[in-house]
Amino acid sequence: MFREIGNFLTGAESNPVQEEKGTRWKGGGLMSVDKRVVSWLELQKLRTQALWGIFGGIALLIPGAAVFITGRMVPGVLLLLTALGALIWGFTRSNRYTKSYKDVIVRTALERTFDDLVFDPEAGFSRAMLAETRMIAMGNRYHSDDFVSGSYQGVPFQRADVLIQQVTSTGKTTTVVTLFKGPWMIFDFGKPFRCDLQVTERGFGSNRKHTGLFGLGATMTEIKTESAAFNERFRVFAESEHEAFYLLTPALMERIRTLAAHVDGKLMLCFIDGRLHVAVYSNKNEFEPSLFRAPDRRDTERVQASIGLITTFVSTLKLTENIMLWKGSVE
Repeated sequence: MFREIGNFLTGAESNPVQEEKGTRWKGGGLMSVDKRVVSWLELQKLRTQALWGIFGGIALLIPGAAVFITGRMVPGVLLLLTALGALIWGFTRSNRYTKSYKDVIVRTALERTFDDLVFDPEAGFSRAMLAETRMIAMGNRYHSDDFVSGSYQGVPFQRADVLIQQVTSTGKTTTVVTLFKGPWMIFDFGKPFRCDLQVTERGFGSNRKHTGLFGLGATMTEIKTESAAFNERFRVFAESEHEAFYLLTPALMERIRTLAAHVDGKLMLCFIDGRLHVAVYSNKNEFEPSLFRAPDRRDTERVQASIGLITTFVSTLKLTENIMLWKGSVE
């Protein structure tokens, strides 16, 4: 247990933010060691209770069902009700553990990195908003959570985890195809682009070969850039080939290739109405905890990696210099 606490405390250490006049700590300073120990113990308590409840309930279901089937109705019903109560209690503890985990680990990490932070684990992007982009097939099952908004180096952004699936039932069997799972990020530029543009890494989502990337009536067409290496890895769609090349400069294409080489998952970038939408098909939800091990430095490192995805896009694409970067691409 003491090793686990030590790993948790080490992983929870803040990273200094360098400034011209020295080093400061984001979020008002380090969380005290005492407070972090209490936080870890509370998380561990909730996790243990959840495991006891869930596995205890499952363990009681089998003998309860066996007793009930043999005709001993009263003891069978009592065992089954006890199992049901244990399961409900266990899942309630599990939900509370997830909520506390996000408050203790995720929120703390976000506050150390971003300004003007809003973090709502229960909220996400609406289905209608993503559908309006016309950039991805929406399937018939949709979920989004872990909404974050804030700014990094003066660049406003939003992000949320998104799950899009297509569920097909024949009456006898049900097939679930995941069209997209991963973080969806939106960076604000404040000025409209002359045309909508989409850059998609080949292999982004299994949905492309079945449903296509755009809905019926889409006005975009596929274009080829002058870079054979870029065309080999990415597909580009735009409303206007002429206007697209003002935006998709050789420097920007090289930055996109650099990002794709370091991102864990397939990448899609969409330039729409002055906002850059970035979707990473990672097949992961980085802010969700594991119930089967105690929280430690692996959790903080995993959350930091997800946060680093945002900061990497800002720095690699040089979004703080968007006026220079998009010169000729906006009105």
